[in-house]
Amino acid sequence: MHQINVYQIFGVSMVSSLFISYCRREAPFVDSFLKALEKRGFEVWLDYHVLVPGRPWQEQIYEGLKASEVFLLIVSQESIASKNVQWEWEQAIALNKRIILIIFEAVKLPPELEQCEWIDLRGRFRAGIKELTRQLEASVPPKSAPPQKGFKVSLTVWMAILVSAIVSLLSLLTIWTVYIPYYLFPLPYQIVKRDFNFFHVRNALFILPFALFWTFAIVMYWTETYNPDAVSTTILIIGLLLSIPFAPLLVLLLYLPSMQRWGKPIASRPKFANPYHPNIQHPKPTRFTVDFAKEDKTYAEAIIHCLRRHGHQYVEKDTPETQQPEAILVLISAYKNTTVFNPEEHPVYPVLLQDTEDVDPNLKRIQWIDFRRGLSNLDKLAQLLPEPTRLLKALGIVPLSGQTVLPPIVEVILSYLTILALIKMGGWSVFFLKIGHEFSLVDVLLISLSLGIALKIIILVTQALINRKGFLASVPGLVVALVVIGLVLMVPTLHVPEFVNGGDKGSNAGLLTYGAFLVVYFVGLFLVVALGVRHFRALRRWFPPMELKLKFQNFRRR
Repeated sequence: MHQINVYQIFGVSMVSSLFISYCRREAPFVDSFLKALEKRGFEVWLDYHVLVPGRPWQEQIYEGLKASEVFLLIVSQESIASKNVQWEWEQAIALNKRIILIIFEAVKLPPELEQCEWIDLRGRFRAGIKELTRQLEASVPPKSAPPQKGFKVSLTVWMAILVSAIVSLLSLLTIWTVYIPYYLFPLPYQIVKRDFNFFHVRNALFILPFALFWTFAIVMYWTETYNPDAVSTTILIIGLLLSIPFAPLLVLLLYLPSMQRWGKPIASRPKFANPYHPNIQHPKPTRFTVDFAKEDKTYAEAIIHCLRRHGHQYVEKDTPETQQPEAILVLISAYKNTTVFNPEEHPVYPVLLQDTEDVDPNLKRIQWIDFRRGLSNLDKLAQLLPEPTRLLKALGIVPLSGQTVLPPIVEVILSYLTILALIKMGGWSVFFLKIGHEFSLVDVLLISLSLGIALKIIILVTQALINRKGFLASVPGLVVALVVIGLVLMVPTLHVPEFVNGGDKGSNAGLLTYGAFLVVYFVGLFLVVALGVRHFRALRRWFPPMELKLKFQNFRRR
């Protein structure tokens, strides 16, 4: 049935088909822009949203350009500098298309674009969309030249900059953590530059009130009584009270649509698959293959097993022409960012296991299937495999790089390590500042060495877990690391009895920090082990097979 546009009902002549040209750095904004246009009834051509695997990209882009009535160019520093974007707007000019500039950033424009129509979406997204809708109803020459300089952002962004400035100063009170000020102190400038790590900033904001409370508690134990006249105590109280509302407020601001449109991919929260349940009991059998790195073997085995269980036929990558796969799943990870299959010639579907940089540009042309948080949507993949359009609509995401997304069990382990480091580092740091001069040189060296070793191990484990690389990114490696961290941090405490027993040197602060460390270490370790056992399959898949195991498996095959 022919769909009637709402504007046709009232006899309004309006453009219906649009082509969006943009740069990947503005993908979060473009994704929101796309949804706003589709909501208003426009038919929009956008590469990752429309391109079909198995056909040449250039040919499809050119067809999309010819079929569209209006060419929308997202103007930013990166898009104006992009050769691919330049080719697209040059083709639009050659085809005599109506061009409207969507000003995301005011930058110097090529002479060919200076007389184009334009809409300024800097800081006024909803109003700008309405204005664009009205402008599409009739082609009116622009009354002025498009802006090519100046800085304009939404009220939400200005609020985030202001609140982050307050949080930035508060983070200095927890300088002993290193982690918190490293991500929060430069945050106001990074928000302006649209370039901050959303994952780590969010975590640092969650931890900030806890770190300030921990510092305050230790200082109070040393003073033995509350002393509002003490400058350091007053500053800590004010900092703690300010962090309670401002840290959550900044988290909320970072999640708002205006901030999500403003940031680069690394500064945007990840978007996951739609909550769609196809409930297809017997999908049409489809020949498929999986292109993967040996380090992702456990993921590949789980995917192959599930698809076979739903009746699909697995074929090897080098099958004869008559048995070529109808779907090629390319597993993208830190170990694989390209494929031997050309997406312009084969039905390729990139499956994202973990975020990685420098992904093959051809794979960035089409939507990705997101399995970064695990294989919970694997049954959906199996049920929709014979229907690519529905498959990508249900599981597809914007092809972005630079985000940090981890399985829940891995996030739990990282949170445990972070809290462990904060408690021990905080206790010893404040302890040294208060009575460090009373320790012997041997005590100072032993304590400093133990803290340095423990902190280094925690950093190495964190990097290994996020990157899935090295011995520490394995169950044995993680177990060894947790045991060593506990031993290394307990030894100097037992060596300096005053730290535990109180007395003239430590008062009650040593007992507080030592007791809190033991509670957090053993209770946290129990919870990590319990959750690790419960989610062992997800953890096992995330950890790449150890090199020795791979060699043994290859030897057995021979």
